[in-house]
Amino acid sequence: MRVVSLLALLATLVALTAAKDVTVGEWTSFEVKRGGNSPAYVFDLEGEADLYVTDLYCPGDRYTVEDGQVTLGTTSAVATPSTCTVSTGNGKEAYDNPVFSKASYKLDAGHHVLKFTLANAPRENAQGSLIVVPRVAGEPTTPPTDPSTPVTPATSRFVVVDPTAKGRIGASLSCATKGYKLAEITSTTFQEALKAVRESALTPVSATGGSTPVFVSSWDGNSYGDADLVLHVSATYGSINVADGNNHYVLCDTTGAAAPAPLVPAPVPSIPPAGSCESWGADGKFEICGPAGLPAHAAAVCAQVGKEPAILTGRDPAGFAQATTLLFNSQGVNSRAWIGGWEVPFEDAAHVLAAGSQAPGGAVVIPNDVEETNPTYPFLCYGEGRAVPQRRSEL
Repeated sequence: MRVVSLLALLATLVALTAAKDVTVGEWTSFEVKRGGNSPAYVFDLEGEADLYVTDLYCPGDRYTVEDGQVTLGTTSAVATPSTCTVSTGNGKEAYDNPVFSKASYKLDAGHHVLKFTLANAPRENAQGSLIVVPRVAGEPTTPPTDPSTPVTPATSRFVVVDPTAKGRIGASLSCATKGYKLAEITSTTFQEALKAVRESALTPVSATGGSTPVFVSSWDGNSYGDADLVLHVSATYGSINVADGNNHYVLCDTTGAAAPAPLVPAPVPSIPPAGSCESWGADGKFEICGPAGLPAHAAAVCAQVGKEPAILTGRDPAGFAQATTLLFNSQGVNSRAWIGGWEVPFEDAAHVLAAGSQAPGGAVVIPNDVEETNPTYPFLCYGEGRAVPQRRSEL
């Protein structure tokens, strides 16, 4: 008997530890995992009250509500959408929206212990919200506003644009052509950005799993060395990651100054004559050709040694490392060279390979990004050719 009593006491202590207090008159969120119960939500009433329960975030979840040993009922039946075109964490906003499952129950005075289980669970986890509103003179109530999660404005600063892009440069150009800039995401604008992606017809977000990536510029002011960043958006979460090298849609910011227009190289008076490539360094795959010139010279200069302007790609990190190492070794810290393009040949925006402070490492930029007008650089060519990297001072 003493063992049984001890076990019962331990069970009681565990239940009390897991219980969560509910502040009457305030919205309280809860979470339920598929196949399990929520923690207990406890409160005391001095008189009658109304309990309001609603689903949050992606619609489709339904909850069975228990008060102590009594089952109050199950929230309303709703369609389970294939995509999360509507999402909110605001209790009042969700309760007023017919796409979310909800219910209300009259409660009497006394001690209450609420628990929730999933009656319909399209996802592993579900989140909902509850509020207890005391009745005045027995009159039914209505759910008040939820100040804890501000309602997202109907018009967002963010917009998903078409067509798709493959990297930061292409994504920036996609926004610039529409007078926007590539979205800079912060902890303050994070939820607004998620909502814009979920509601865009271009980027349907699955309600049952997976995520949709869109290119963005930075997270809390950090571009991580001008990396190709994407915001992954699912029905219930979002995260910032490095892009996978594939084409994705682009998230633009419609506020503030538009991105600078890409540089269109000025016409050049002549094409360099044959034999004008002076080798400033080679490694068997790439070759640095001088002297420095304008991007319009690139094809003719590289052709003098049977090569083509180098087109670099994020799908060949070893090749990118080799190119930046050659540029660093032959031209030094923070040096630059014209290339033929990033992923594809450039058309109206010339590209530059910029070496970093050490090798390997660097970035591909558009000349406007480095605030120069009609700069001249040597040329990075590729194809079979001469071999050992050397510094210009050794030539």
